[in-house]
Amino acid sequence: MFVSLQLLVMGNEDTLAGFPVKQVVPALITLLQMEHNFDMMHNACRALTYMMEALPRSSAVVVDAVPVFLEKVNRSALFFFGPYQLL
Repeated sequence: MFVSLQLLVMGNEDTLAGFPVKQVVPALITLLQMEHNFDMMHNACRALTYMMEALPRSSAVVVDAVPVFLEKVNRSALFFFGPYQLL
């Protein structure tokens, strides 16, 4: 995973032209759901972020990760704010 992160950080649309976005994104979404392993979730989130930055065309596939991202944000908000409602 670390090598892939470096590749995404240092790459751009020209150098990552053959990057298998459609195969990688579902795997990253699965890793993003691993609540028992924070480091894995964090690295998957970073990889998705770097992918959208380096490969803007990947956003059409990365959009499938949005519900998982929102679930993580919602859980974090509940953890930090408890029973208080967010406006």
